[in-house]
Amino acid sequence: MKKLSFIVFLIIQLSCSKSNNPIDIDQNSPDSLSSNKYEIMNILFDTNSTSVEEIKELKPNLTYQNTTGTVQKIIIDPQPIFETSFFNQKSDSVFTLVDSSTLYSVPQYVDNSQISLGEKKWKYEKNELKIPSNLNLKDSVYVQPNKNLKGSIAIIFNKITSEYVLTLRDIKTREIVKVNGIWTGFIPNRLECSMEFENL
Repeated sequence: MKKLSFIVFLIIQLSCSKSNNPIDIDQNSPDSLSSNKYEIMNILFDTNSTSVEEIKELKPNLTYQNTTGTVQKIIIDPQPIFETSFFNQKSDSVFTLVDSSTLYSVPQYVDNSQISLGEKKWKYEKNELKIPSNLNLKDSVYVQPNKNLKGSIAIIFNKITSEYVLTLRDIKTREIVKVNGIWTGFIPNRLECSMEFENL
C-alpha cells in the first residue's frame, strides 16, 4: 500500500512540475509560420525628390519603295507600347498585405514641382510591372511615286523617379508602419520620326 501511494504521489508531482515550464511551439505548426498582415493606408510621393528624364527607345527602321505611279500613304504604328512601374523598398523588411490586388496611382508627370498622379492602375509590388499603354502614337507619311523611303523611329519615354513613403497598418494590433522607398516609372510621351526620300 505504501509503494502504491508513493507512485501516485510521484506522478502528481511530475505533472505539476511540467505545467510550470514554458511550452515550446512546434516550428512547423501553422501558428508558428503565420505572420502579421497589413493593409495599405496610403502612398505619398515626395515632390522635392522627384526627377524626370527623357529616355529614347529605338524601333526597327522603316523602309518602303513606291514603285507605283500614285502617292502611297504609309501608316507608322509603333505598337506595342508599355508603361512600367517599379517600387524599390529601401529596407529588406517583408510585410504581408491583406489585399495585394488593390490599384494605386503613381506620378504621371511633373510640372513646376507639382506631381500629377495618373489613374489607379498599379499594384504595390517590389517587382517591375508592365501594362500596355493607351497612348495613341500612330503617325503617317506620304511617299511619292518612284521614291524610296528610309525612316528611323523612336519612342520617347519620361523616366520618373520619386521617393515615397508607404503607410501600413497591422490589421490586428492597428500598429502603423512607415516604409520608405524609391519609385521608378517609364511613361510613353511622344513619337520621333526621321524620314529620308531617294529616287528609285
